[in-house]
Amino acid sequence: MKERLGLHSCAYEFKVRNREIYDGVGGYSTTNADFITFFQYVNSEDYIAYGPYGPVIEPSESNHSVVKKFITLLDDYINTKAQREGLPSVAWFADKCCLSTGYFGTLVKTETGRAAKDIIADRLLSHAKQLLNDDKLTITIISNRLGFDYPQHFVRFFKTHTGKTPSAYRKAS
Repeated sequence: MKERLGLHSCAYEFKVRNREIYDGVGGYSTTNADFITFFQYVNSEDYIAYGPYGPVIEPSESNHSVVKKFITLLDDYINTKAQREGLPSVAWFADKCCLSTGYFGTLVKTETGRAAKDIIADRLLSHAKQLLNDDKLTITIISNRLGFDYPQHFVRFFKTHTGKTPSAYRKAS
């Protein structure tokens, strides 16, 4: 299997194979024929696309399985680890999926259309609403179960996302 190349490596390979596009000083020729030839090479199987913010990720089944794993890990984390380890972070999930944080965030955004941190916040909010339906649990206990260090942080988080305090939400339910 051939190794896939990034943009700079691709440009260097193209320079080696087709010297006419590279001007030798670090720039490229500006003739249309040279650019067309270069972009045909860039779109070949040797090249993995990089956009202005990192690799361009195409939707695929393997990416979809990473997102499913993320959601499963997230729910498990909130139910079992949040109270001991604190709030979940994108970096923790990226590490569990053996990906860099940036690549993981880009992959999740590409697959779902939403940032990983927003998905985490939505899942926390969903769990918070479930816990608030139990009148026996205080706001402090709920905030601790979800991984918040202080109840005030939980109240601020909840109000930011719902427009109501947890107590007001509980009364309305």
